[in-house]
Amino acid sequence: MKLRRSMALLILTSLALVACGAAETLAPQVALREAAQTTLGQEHAQYTLSLVGSEDDVNALVNGGKALTDDDRKGLELLRTSRLVVSTGAGRFAADLRLGTLDRAFELRGLESKLYVRADVAGMAKLFGAEPGELDDVVTQAREAGFDFVADAVAGRWLWLDLNALAKFGEEFAEKNGLPVPEGITGAEGLKGLEGFTQLRDAIAAAWSENVKVERLSREGAGDHYQLTVPLRQVYQRLAPALSGLPGLPGLPAGPGLPSADLVPDRNVIADVWVADGRLTRAELDLAQFAQKVGAAEGGRVALRIDVADRASDVSAPTGAVEVKLAEILQRFLGAFAGLSGAGISS
Repeated sequence: MKLRRSMALLILTSLALVACGAAETLAPQVALREAAQTTLGQEHAQYTLSLVGSEDDVNALVNGGKALTDDDRKGLELLRTSRLVVSTGAGRFAADLRLGTLDRAFELRGLESKLYVRADVAGMAKLFGAEPGELDDVVTQAREAGFDFVADAVAGRWLWLDLNALAKFGEEFAEKNGLPVPEGITGAEGLKGLEGFTQLRDAIAAAWSENVKVERLSREGAGDHYQLTVPLRQVYQRLAPALSGLPGLPGLPAGPGLPSADLVPDRNVIADVWVADGRLTRAELDLAQFAQKVGAAEGGRVALRIDVADRASDVSAPTGAVEVKLAEILQRFLGAFAGLSGAGISS
């Protein structure tokens, strides 16, 4: 009896150890998946995109480690210190680009069917060494062509576009000229009506569960550090059928237009992710791992970093924005083009 009890205890202990080992293997993947779902489900979020790396390491990656001229050094410093901040929430979004030390070099805001844009044109012209008077020439030429809004843009004022009016113009132009109008990508609904993304989502989930390896490394300032090993060709083969079922979007080939899996490198890509309080806080992709592919010199870590915050800047409509009736401008441009074609000037 004691022998049977001892054997049963030994078996139960062994099973418990095996189960704990399996749970330890699965836990990082589950924790990271749940953190991703929580982060994507946030109503408000802020994403900051930047490049992380020393001057020497960035030079090794993008310049082959060659000796730097003063202009090269300025360019690398601009690359290393620029930031793109994207805020989302409640059907609104905003983007704010800092170029080196030039804050708010470019801004973009989207509210309902209106898109607002602004750029520090004068600041960027100075930053990139434009000749004095070049902007004045641009404004003069634009006014002569009937594009008065260019003067407001150069002056750093906010401009705004009516996306509904632009979508309506696109629909009418397509119908008038016998062109197909893809369903679900016009009007105020935007991309919401596109079909096929459910299949893509399921394919991504399957690739995540079966192809991507997740390893927990350590606890750091940004949170728990996880490392992802992504086999490029395997993941592509998993996603290709779902991608081929998507509608043909601009810049995205559909169906037979997708490249063969043989053209995708059969190699692993490493990515790093940090999690704190049950949500993603940071992600990094080390660009140095691609150095051999681009012929760069051997260097240290140069990472594309995204920091994630569960807050967002207040996205509101700027005051005094100048309306740009892009649909009317396109209509005038296309009318002029049609006139040139009728006169036999176009090829």
